[in-house]
Amino acid sequence: MIIGLVTNSIHQQDSHDLLGTSQSETIHNFGCVLTSVVRIANAISGGEMSLSDANLIATDNGLYSNGDELSVTNAAKLISLITGKNVMGKATEGPESKLISKLGELAAADTIYYVAGRIHAISANGQENYGHEVNIVAPGHNGVGALPDSARAQQPIMDTSNADRKDTSGRGGKAESLYKLWIFEAAD
Repeated sequence: MIIGLVTNSIHQQDSHDLLGTSQSETIHNFGCVLTSVVRIANAISGGEMSLSDANLIATDNGLYSNGDELSVTNAAKLISLITGKNVMGKATEGPESKLISKLGELAAADTIYYVAGRIHAISANGQENYGHEVNIVAPGHNGVGALPDSARAQQPIMDTSNADRKDTSGRGGKAESLYKLWIFEAAD
């Protein structure tokens, strides 16, 4: 196996600090990427870095673009700064079936990978669609091609928000499909 496990001991709602150098966006409302990255850093280091402290590190080191956005490269740099280890990150995008297959490959590897994913999230009222970052905790059961929606196994996730999604089955019968993976590996 190996997709490293993270804990859900922190959620983006744990901090009301401004995200990066934004003058209006807070970690509480827009910090899903930061939350997924800090969870990974804490899993690698065994520490308990707070979202506020990690946000300061990212800001002080100029890791945000457009004021409050982290790229996979700068997310890896933030994890490295928090853990003291050399962390590499890469992104891959595609249909959920392709990404679940990729997760199956990672799970069969001899290296520990930590994975975050981006889903097409649906607001609680079902009216808004938006990108939302989550942690991937286990490979999906559908590693070979896509099945019809009615039979498709959903990718298990650990939500970065207190909405506490468990998989990509979504809300109100609308699937919240996975469309991007960030894959991190820490060198010894």
